[in-house]
Amino acid sequence: MHLIPFDYPIDGSDAGFDPIDHTQVDSRLGNWNDIANIGGSFDTMADLIG
Repeated sequence: MHLIPFDYPIDGSDAGFDPIDHTQVDSRLGNWNDIANIGGSFDTMADLIG
């Protein structure tokens, strides 16, 4: 599974690739526990912004 993007916020002209907070998951998509659960069930890849 490829998660792209899931940081807060996902809206905007950049489609979420310039988030306000790199440490927060968009609450409409879930939270870090949900990301961890997905990672425990599927091979997971995420585009991370640094």
